[in-house]
Amino acid sequence: MWGLDYPNEHAQTSFRGFIRNPNAEGEGRSVTHVRSFHDAEDPERDFCLLGNIPLLAGKYDASGKKGVYYEVKVIRMTKGLNGIVAVGFACKPYPLWRLPGWNRLSAGFHLDDLRVFYEDPTGGHDYCNTPSTQNMTLHEGDVVGCGIRHPGRLFFTHNGRRLGDVTAYPAVFMPPREHDVYAAVGVEGECELEVNFGADMFVWKEGNEEAWSPVGHVGGRMEEGGGMNGEQLPTYSLV
Repeated sequence: MWGLDYPNEHAQTSFRGFIRNPNAEGEGRSVTHVRSFHDAEDPERDFCLLGNIPLLAGKYDASGKKGVYYEVKVIRMTKGLNGIVAVGFACKPYPLWRLPGWNRLSAGFHLDDLRVFYEDPTGGHDYCNTPSTQNMTLHEGDVVGCGIRHPGRLFFTHNGRRLGDVTAYPAVFMPPREHDVYAAVGVEGECELEVNFGADMFVWKEGNEEAWSPVGHVGGRMEEGGGMNGEQLPTYSLV
């Protein structure tokens, strides 16, 4: 079941908060609940939480798929307590003290300034390539979706509206099928989130179609001739 990795023992000293993933048996919560706390001693402490299973899996069959997608509901992002949320993707290993989009093989939409980043530590780009993003404002309770449309077009949604492809970065995580790509949720300060990988209905209606489900990307195998030298590839598992 898709969720977010718990920080390892070393990273726990940096992350101030908790992660509650869905129950593996499907009982109880269906989304991942995240809470981060303001650290008065280090108020600008960043942390990146990574998915436990890839959304895009390198070398695996994605035929019939449009792409992958997930959503984050921003319950709380307290500006007075340095609250920052960033939603995106990253490949492992990734420096957990860096927001997604700042390092190689990572992309992120930073919700404090509405700028997008891909392998860019220098300031990113305004996400204003469509009329729907030019006057966008973010409020507590809003839902921001994050997707990759094949073969490598990054896009985001806001309260069920698709905001268009990120034209500043026309191709991400290329070449296709070369990388295991995970959800990446960055936090700083006082924040509270719900991360939905599809166990609940998405606010963006098209995302509920099978063509956007990560299931076909992870665990499917290429047909004869589809893999490197036509080899059959093993399936992913949680074990």
